[in-house]
Order: sequence, then structure tokens, then C-alpha cells
Amino acid sequence: MFWCCQSLFKYLPQHDDIFPQIAQRLDKGRFVFIRHDSEVVNQIFYTRLELAFQKYNLSHEKYCIFLPRLKARMFAGVTALADVFLDNIGWSGNNTIMESTLYNNVPIVTWPGTLMRSRHAKAILDVMGIVETIASSKADYIEIAIRLGEDSAYRRSISEKVNHSKHKLYNDLTPVRALEDFLNQVVRQPKSLPDWQHSEARVRLNKPQLNESEFNQWKFND
Repeated sequence: MFWCCQSLFKYLPQHDDIFPQIAQRLDKGRFVFIRHDSEVVNQIFYTRLELAFQKYNLSHEKYCIFLPRLKARMFAGVTALADVFLDNIGWSGNNTIMESTLYNNVPIVTWPGTLMRSRHAKAILDVMGIVETIASSKADYIEIAIRLGEDSAYRRSISEKVNHSKHKLYNDLTPVRALEDFLNQVVRQPKSLPDWQHSEARVRLNKPQLNESEFNQWKFND
């Protein structure tokens, strides 16, 4: 079971073809999505999948399962049943991975892009030292997903790596220290405004209200 549990609006149409391409070579594979609150969003996504699967002479109804919105415990329960988490291409799932997928040791397939929002899963896998499931292209993403889906021994080996390495994420204070260093550096920089302007700003902020002439005089005062 391929867990595709991110919000439907995050799935971009240019990547709809990954699902039928995987299904074409892994007939037993099933893609489990979660419905959106908006029926309009659901219908648009259903239609997109229907068209994508038709291009490969397949029926999306055979391979795609849609669950209703899930409460946290139900979500965690379904995640525990998943064989593989297909990280959304273009909008990676940080919270999903950190709060649920890793807890259940589910292998993660991801294809990082150039923007930060597409690189969350890659960063997580890098910290754990699990680079085997980080794809270098869409074709590579599909190949990794298929191998994890059909090779149970390989899937178990990746799951065991997740189990043994996920502690590195939760006990790593490096990013905390980096943020502290950044904030300390910023607050110690010289003020960009002269002292008299800071003083005037504090005085004005303490007044209940400025009339228009006072505001303009203060705003344009050199």
C-alpha cells in the first residue's frame, strides 16, 4: 500500500503520471489518498487521475482508494498499515513524516526540487543516512517506489534503517544552536536607524492615536 496522505491541493498535475506508471508495473499496488474538505477539490483530483490512468490504459478506480478525513489516531493507524510513503513531488511532507511516518518506520520515497518546500524529506533522510530512497529524477522516483513495493526484503531493510536512525532527528540540537547563533548575530548588529528616530518612534507608539498632520510630520521628518 502506497500512502499518499498529503492534502490533495499539494499534488501538482504535471506529476499525476507517476501513479499509473507505478501501477502499470506493479498491479497489486494501491494508492491511498485522503479526501479534501472541499468536494470541488476532490472532483478535480478524481478527474485528473482518471485522465492520467487512461493514458496507460488503466482504470484509476482499481488502484486509487480515497479515505475520509481522519482524526489523529485513525491517521496514525492507517500509516501503520502502509508499506511505502510516496512523498509528494514539489511539496514535501515535513509534519507527516516527523509526526507519523517515522514513528511507524515506513520507507519514504522522495524527489527533491530546488525550492525548500520540496526538500523536507530529503533533509530528513540525509540526517538519518538513508539516501537510497532519494530520487534524482521522476523516473528514478518511480523505480524506487516499484522496488520497495515488490521487494519485501528490501522494504524491510529500509524500514529497519528508519527504526535505527530516526533518533538522530529528535535528539539533534544542531539546528537549535544554529538559530540561536543567527539571532545573537542579528541583535548584536548596529541599529539601522539613528537613536533619535528610535526615541521618536517609541514616543509616538505610546500615544493613543496620531492625527494626520502629526503622522505626516513624523513620517517625513529627516
